[in-house]
Amino acid sequence: KLFLPAKYTQLKEWITRDVPPADKVIVFSTFKGALDIAEGLLTQLEIPSRRFDGDDPEKQQQYVSLL
Repeated sequence: KLFLPAKYTQLKEWITRDVPPADKVIVFSTFKGALDIAEGLLTQLEIPSRRFDGDDPEKQQQYVSLL
């Protein structure tokens, strides 16, 4: 089981309680470690996600252009 700091526990509660399943959410962070935790949380909740962290800008730019 994933240990979650308070802000991620709050994120989990908000996503599962207040966000309709068809809606999309953007989670921002300037720290890749924070994105790792958010990604783990979404995986645990079985919520599909796409991560953009600057590691592969060309691939990410192509994906964004499809949206």
